[in-house]
Amino acid sequence: MGLALSGAQAFYYLAIHTATLATGIFLQYLAPALLTLYALLRRERLPARALAGVALALWGAYVLVVGRQGLQGSPVGVAYGLLSALSFALYAAFSHGLKTPPLVALGVATGVGSLPALPFLLLHLDRSLTLTPGQWGSILYLVTLGTVVPFGLFLQGVRTVPARTATLVAMLEPLSGALFAWPLAGEPLKPEALLGGLMILLGVALNRR
Repeated sequence: MGLALSGAQAFYYLAIHTATLATGIFLQYLAPALLTLYALLRRERLPARALAGVALALWGAYVLVVGRQGLQGSPVGVAYGLLSALSFALYAAFSHGLKTPPLVALGVATGVGSLPALPFLLLHLDRSLTLTPGQWGSILYLVTLGTVVPFGLFLQGVRTVPARTATLVAMLEPLSGALFAWPLAGEPLKPEALLGGLMILLGVALNRR
């Protein structure tokens, strides 16, 4: 679970570094499709509305995140994005049904997941020691509101709903980003963002039990 979590994060950052932010975000949210495909391969009987909901949510994510410019980036960047989706799907699957308290499970997972990053941290230790207080504040923000809070809540949710549904609900993240960008960053809400967000909401609603 820890390696899957670190893979989801690492491959995501590699994807947006070698491709584009929109490409990285969209490809990571192919995780619900991968989990749906896995359920079908296991001969689970999924209702037609659930399958339609997954397809609708993915289409909405494409409209919201990617838009008219289409997927951009090198084949390597796309590969990183697909590996991020696979890692996120594995993380959700491993997390389903855990009895360990969410924050304890998250602490163990992030601790295990940090081990592969340790050599890179030691290699660049001199640069880490020269970070400014503002940069450390940014890191603290990413640790708390970018990792502990969202992944802790995700672990709490995946206890009661299937991993496929949990990752589908997580697709509301880009919609939330578009909504918050309006008052906080002054970015206007575009019609395609509203349309894509509505499609994601309908896709999630179709997957309710």
